[in-house]
Amino acid sequence: MSPLTFRASNGIVVTICQVKGEQVATSGPVPATRIAWPYESTALRLAVEATTDAGPLVISDNLIDLPDDLRLDLEAAIVELADLLSVRHQCRRVVRSPIPCIAVSASEEGELTLIASAHGIRAPLRSRPRAVLLPEQWPDLALCSAVEDRADGVALLADALSEDGPVGQLHHFFRVFERAFRSGPGGCVDPLLAFLKTGPVDLGWTNGEVSDWFTRLRPEATHADRREIFTRSADAEPFLGRLEYAAYDVVLNKRVWRARDSERRDVVALAAGLDDDRETLRLQRPDTTVVMPWVDPFGLFAIDFNFDVKVGPPAVSAMPGYTSDSPGVYKTRVQIQNDFEGTGEKYYYEVTTHHLRSSGEKAVGVKGGPTKRPTPRKQRRKKRR
Repeated sequence: MSPLTFRASNGIVVTICQVKGEQVATSGPVPATRIAWPYESTALRLAVEATTDAGPLVISDNLIDLPDDLRLDLEAAIVELADLLSVRHQCRRVVRSPIPCIAVSASEEGELTLIASAHGIRAPLRSRPRAVLLPEQWPDLALCSAVEDRADGVALLADALSEDGPVGQLHHFFRVFERAFRSGPGGCVDPLLAFLKTGPVDLGWTNGEVSDWFTRLRPEATHADRREIFTRSADAEPFLGRLEYAAYDVVLNKRVWRARDSERRDVVALAAGLDDDRETLRLQRPDTTVVMPWVDPFGLFAIDFNFDVKVGPPAVSAMPGYTSDSPGVYKTRVQIQNDFEGTGEKYYYEVTTHHLRSSGEKAVGVKGGPTKRPTPRKQRRKKRR
């Protein structure tokens, strides 16, 4: 039986390579009827592959450079197939990346030598670090009493954190702001910006950023009527870190709830905030917990350790600095500035995760210090898995 294929709207062909967990159904009252149990734990898992011709092979420093635009097309095609399957089967869909998640192979004889000379594919090592914002002993009695007058704000913030997808989280964060300042989106910009700028640490809040949240990001995440552009998960993800910090700050430290003023109280100092580069975590306490998500090196899909992908020569899939020669190992990097030290120095921490496939356990190792940030460079025939 030949593999099933799907041609996405951008022309990319996605091939379904493997299917696991087919639905088990019982017989219905008549032969044409099937009865199935909608347990969320019953998952249908597809291994898919999207392929495109990336043009001339580009190698620098012995690493193959991948153009972002073509990779984004491959990712969009895979997501489009997932969307279609979700609608077809009335189910939730989750897209994940295996290790390795991308490979480059030769389409012409002359490229074999070039590919063989490369040490691997350049990995940008993008991550989405988050900090645990509140101290471990929270909620204590004092803090509980401090939010008695804003149970609605706590509920909306909990709704945001309970959403699986970035767009849903985005939607609820905006509801937090609108509730707090008793204003529609247009009336939130000035008081929210004034409030954030009075915080204990300068995270580079600007009118341009906060205005963009309410005049572009919120409408694109909420509406899909007359505009050509609407927000999907990959579009919303980069904004979540700073929106989450702002929502926590407003719920906990805004003095007068449900009012347009920007007066601040000092109930709790949040442990860390994401700087305006959306990459640097600004730590305010030495005991801060930094949460590193298991995401692919392009910062888009979560890692799936349960699919083994075998890529042999002449294709190249190694990503030095992200994968190692040992199976089940991947790396990511986080940039941290320790404000409590007062030096303003930035550190780059490399986080290595060893996934023990036999037990399903994960062991994490961290090393770091002041290092020089590598310059990510942005590829021939390429596969996104």
